[in-house]
Amino acid sequence: MRTATKIAAVISAAAIAGLATLAIPAVATAGGAASTAASSVVRFFATASPDEVDTSSRSHPADTSGLPEDADPNWPDGYADVGHGTWIPKGDPGDCVGAASIYIGSDVDGGPYIASLALPENLVDMGVNDTARGEVGYGPDGGIATYTVEPGDALFGIGDRFCIENGLMIATLNGHRGSDAIQPGEVLVLNPAEVPDFEFNDPYAE
Repeated sequence: MRTATKIAAVISAAAIAGLATLAIPAVATAGGAASTAASSVVRFFATASPDEVDTSSRSHPADTSGLPEDADPNWPDGYADVGHGTWIPKGDPGDCVGAASIYIGSDVDGGPYIASLALPENLVDMGVNDTARGEVGYGPDGGIATYTVEPGDALFGIGDRFCIENGLMIATLNGHRGSDAIQPGEVLVLNPAEVPDFEFNDPYAE
């Protein structure tokens, strides 16, 4: 059964912060990502019923512009509903004005997995950084679509560069298990909607 509300917090990257794709690439997603036994989770979810959310301090309605149709406008201050029963912090990586969020999961028990990018208008290129020096690929509509991995790149750096709040999920979106490493020269999909022939391959499917 779907949880009434889920507040997503970015999973700690401390264990992999020093890893990068060097001569022997070592960057990987955190273990225990998408699985058929549970929804794909490379972040923690804190659940709360609508009755537990205090909205009394709001002086104006929440802004729902740009959110999915199933987004709940009654989120608590500091969080945004990105659809699929998932809430993320409104904070954003670095100098980004907003955050995009990768969603991989099912809206119903036993249903097909959905792989999408929520709030794609926040997917912007903030420029190269020490762990994200690769080239950007664009889709038919001109939006950011893919990223080509360079030696020394790391998932958290790629996420920061493109304002993706859960950058570790980029690997899962591209079929990597938690123990897999991204490789120099690999083309990673960032926004499935901008890649017409994209098909999500669940790395944890049996």
